[in-house]
Amino acid sequence: MGNNSVNSGNITAGVIRDIHIASGGLLSGSIGSGVIGTVHIADGAIQSGENSSGQIGNAHIASGGVLSGNIASGQIGINHLSSGSVTSGAIASGQVGINHLSSGSVTSGAIASGQISNFKMASGAILSGHIGNNAVVSGSVASGQIALVHLASGTVFSGTFLLSGNVTSGYLGNNSVNSGNITAGVIRDIHIASGGLLSGSIGSGVIGSVHLADGAILSGDISSDKLVLIILVVEL
Repeated sequence: MGNNSVNSGNITAGVIRDIHIASGGLLSGSIGSGVIGTVHIADGAIQSGENSSGQIGNAHIASGGVLSGNIASGQIGINHLSSGSVTSGAIASGQVGINHLSSGSVTSGAIASGQISNFKMASGAILSGHIGNNAVVSGSVASGQIALVHLASGTVFSGTFLLSGNVTSGYLGNNSVNSGNITAGVIRDIHIASGGLLSGSIGSGVIGSVHLADGAILSGDISSDKLVLIILVVEL
């Protein structure tokens, strides 16, 4: 036979097999639409360059067919994640920031014991509404952090929160000390200001001779008829 002497009309249907086709002899124009099925494709025969953009859908991917190495950096968005699909093991340490948390998303059950330290809190972030009853114990308060503004009226009791000698004059308001606050016998001369002791403050018969300095009583200090002359008769 001469070159090109056999044409399509000379070939009986179904007689052309793979052994009759030379390497590279089958072109795209020779293949009818939908003729190639999975049985015709050898393992590894389809390369990335042979797939048109957007032609691979969910139906083409087998379960477990997509591995971490198949996904380019930054290609997983929130729309790709199903509800509950991200677990604690999927998140690297330190990767969750405040911008990732929705309002009210952190509850007490989500925080392990002892995990909140002061450097994790923004200034002013903890309000009274965030603190449960009896949640603040003595170990939670740093030294020197309780000031007068933090104490409710009547919260400091003697013998409980005040040690002996803790209250000095600087802590006492005007007229805050009355007679009931003073133990008997504790007021001495050093505690009385000059001119602070008036006649009404001295009980009858309290002043004795031991209390009078030499020359302390002048004639003007003695009322009429109050002087009794004592005459001592000494018999020789």
